[in-house]
Amino acid sequence: MARGEKIYIGAENRTVRELTKAGQTLTEDEKLAVLRVQAWFSDTVCLDTDNATDPISYDDGKVTMQAGLASGLSAGESTVYLTVFDAEHTTGLAWGSFSVEIIDWPKCEAGA
Repeated sequence: MARGEKIYIGAENRTVRELTKAGQTLTEDEKLAVLRVQAWFSDTVCLDTDNATDPISYDDGKVTMQAGLASGLSAGESTVYLTVFDAEHTTGLAWGSFSVEIIDWPKCEAGA
């Protein structure tokens, strides 16, 4: 997710955030070493790649989220904190944080 990212509650918008280390793309070995990623949204929601029902995944150095599908989000500004786990860091590494705007996105009712 880029700075200023918008998340739309109830919408399937997909966002991708590439993991970097000291501003550089991860090496192939570093990409393969990642076992788990969590994205915590300021007091409300934690998405975890270890939970198959969460709308988050990790592959080849990239975290993909459909955060608008997560239950419990509230409209407003939020900070997302990424934690990355590997075999050496089983309690997780604080990877970084970024701001998002969460928007309550209106939709027509089915059949309306």
